[in-house]
Amino acid sequence: RNPGRRHGVCVSHMQAPPPTTVLRGHRSEVTSVRFAPWADARGQPTLLSGSGDGELRAWSLRTHRSVVTLAAHSGKALIGIHALGGGRIITQGRDGFVRIWDLERSGGGGGGSGHCGGGGGSTPLLEHNASCLSFCQAVPAPSAAPGVAHDGVPPLPPLVALPSEDATEVSLVDLRQQPAAEAARLLPIATRERAGMLMCLHFLGEHDLLAGWEDGTLQRFDLRAPGRAIGCAPLHSEPLLCVDAGPRAKAAVTGAADCHLCVVPLQAAAAAGAAVGEPA
Repeated sequence: RNPGRRHGVCVSHMQAPPPTTVLRGHRSEVTSVRFAPWADARGQPTLLSGSGDGELRAWSLRTHRSVVTLAAHSGKALIGIHALGGGRIITQGRDGFVRIWDLERSGGGGGGSGHCGGGGGSTPLLEHNASCLSFCQAVPAPSAAPGVAHDGVPPLPPLVALPSEDATEVSLVDLRQQPAAEAARLLPIATRERAGMLMCLHFLGEHDLLAGWEDGTLQRFDLRAPGRAIGCAPLHSEPLLCVDAGPRAKAAVTGAADCHLCVVPLQAAAAAGAAVGEPA
């Protein structure tokens, strides 16, 4: 039985539309992109991108030029970017590090320009050696009451979820501590011999986390009761590579190496074992 084939949508033959704009500047392949939650002085959005040589760039979509160039991960591929408020971002590299940067100091948080190759703004605010070389992206937990720091900059996220050292568990890390400290470990439910490697993560809320695994399952965790997953749905015959859901969403969308999309309803997290439903 292939749940993905029965319930999913085949995307293997979809053709990408032509681009409206091409941004040139990276010297290696682009490995990660993310829109920032801030705009320049004229209200145009900022795009963040990372490349295979560890370079981070912030782009003005008004001028189509990079306003910040940052050597973020020492020649190793930059695989994840998450934009926080106040010009702060989280990057994750194949060097095993998760770092927090302040682009305001680099000229990119408010429409300025700058190049940070070896000093000043090229020093991260915080960093954590995750000792994991998987391709699963770390994700920051949203805060129910984000507040504002004394300098007008939003505080750092309470927790960041990322793969454990061997990528078979979820590690919750508090980057606000120096050095960063692991707050908890989350264990998957094994539906076959084992769940395998952690492939993707997505926060539904401050305490509500979805995780996709190598065995094709989507599993849900309640961070208020860390331990094993509270729900598990076998959705795909191949590794589950990505998952997304909007705020207060009633369903999640997953994609996998079997070239199918799957829409799965999300029940109340309080119902242990039934927090993820059957594919719709």
